[in-house]
Amino acid sequence: MTKSMRQRIEDVMKRHSLGELLEEEVQETNPDAWLPEGSLDHREPSMYARFYERHPELRPAKKEILKDTSPLISPGMTSLRYINETLLPKIKWLKKNSEDLAERLDAFEANAGECQNPSCKARGSLHIHENLGG
Repeated sequence: MTKSMRQRIEDVMKRHSLGELLEEEVQETNPDAWLPEGSLDHREPSMYARFYERHPELRPAKKEILKDTSPLISPGMTSLRYINETLLPKIKWLKKNSEDLAERLDAFEANAGECQNPSCKARGSLHIHENLGG
């Protein structure tokens, strides 16, 4: 239960033996008196609330809070954090490099041909002579 300001003052005065609160010391106040004219009251919705009522499609999506409950694999390191920070970047790098390697192998196979040079040791297999170009 919340106490009014008058109740709090009376409690403090009793606790510290300051006597009673005299009626002439009590000022009756209007709780809305401090609000300037035309200002938002705590009972009115805020500017953002009114905006999102008019435009619900612009309301930001709620963020999911994921708690990392994966097991610890070392002090201060969970398996999920290790996967996200270490393994996934390595896998992405390997995937990119394998795609580059596949492109280079395709280019090599396009340039390579069976060797017809009788003096070549690798005659009959796919390879490229640097000085002959094929």
